[in-house]
Amino acid sequence: MDKELQLVFTTDQAKKKIITVANPREDVTLDEAQAAMQVLIDNPVFDSANGELAEIAEARMHTCTTSELL
Repeated sequence: MDKELQLVFTTDQAKKKIITVANPREDVTLDEAQAAMQVLIDNPVFDSANGELAEIAEARMHTCTTSELL
């Protein structure tokens, strides 16, 4: 089972931007995720056709299970 931390932002063009972090710690808190997101908003390091990161929308843990078809 694979886990991802999905950081969802609203851009300055009112679009959504998701940054995915593979294999996050199991005990990541909402406060920690939001603090990291605020750093990304305050220090733009990503180019995006949908605008710059402007607001925190949500942070979520996404779990994937892969099953091989036989």
